[in-house]
Amino acid sequence: MNITEKIVKLEIYTWQGISLGATHYYVELHSWISGDRRSNSRLSRKLSKREAGRLNEMLRLSYSEKSYELYKVKPGDMDWRFETYQQALSEALKQWKIIFPEADKLVDYNNENKVYARR
Repeated sequence: MNITEKIVKLEIYTWQGISLGATHYYVELHSWISGDRRSNSRLSRKLSKREAGRLNEMLRLSYSEKSYELYKVKPGDMDWRFETYQQALSEALKQWKIIFPEADKLVDYNNENKVYARR
């Protein structure tokens, strides 16, 4: 990385296989300037009618009725859970330039040689 390079590191992670019932992916963008971490942003998106219904069914089965009422969602709600890795990556590719307009490129969090996009 050169001295003035401004990069965004893309981190996509999941709790699948670690947490019982985990099915989603999460996305964080980490801004770095000259090798120093500057800020983070967790991505979210609007839920479709189908996604809200599926998520509510999962929540209904996981929580008591009282807790479910607190956590249930509706179409159009913003949510940070993504159903697939590809959906998470696609959203990151749309949002990184908007969130970090000064950045030069988007790279993998664990491997800076893996470049997803350049300005």
